[in-house]
Amino acid sequence: MSFYEDFYNEVSCSVRKDIFSNLLSEAVSKNVSIRKIQTKDTPEQWGVSDLVHRYCYGRHLFYCTKNNVPVPFWIGLDIRENNTFISLTFENKLFNTLFKNFNLVNFNSNYSSLQKNANQNSLIEIQLIQKNFKDICDNNDSQILSDFMNDIFSKL
Repeated sequence: MSFYEDFYNEVSCSVRKDIFSNLLSEAVSKNVSIRKIQTKDTPEQWGVSDLVHRYCYGRHLFYCTKNNVPVPFWIGLDIRENNTFISLTFENKLFNTLFKNFNLVNFNSNYSSLQKNANQNSLIEIQLIQKNFKDICDNNDSQILSDFMNDIFSKL
């Protein structure tokens, strides 16, 4: 691969990450129950519980339940060797402490898919289904992200 191709791919990826960050900021601003810890997305290891992960790019936030209990979560791009997803991730131990009787299967819906073996991992990863991810990429629609988060949080 030439310098031009490497540079083009790097710049193209950065532009796409900026578009995602803007869409996520719009989606977060629509939900008054979400408290900001970060306002800018960063690359990091949070959410990486699979060997094929490359890295994640997103932000840490809090969701305040109806009882005003703050629940930390991470949301962002989950970039793997063979695909990219949008994931919302909770720390398993803390989640189970806060929601003792919650059945994780409830996270599967028209918007989301719970990753396998969620009870056995240190993290609970919930992915936006690929059809909706494609819609975000094609239409730059922050409402899809809002619906995804609202769908998950309405079950808590």
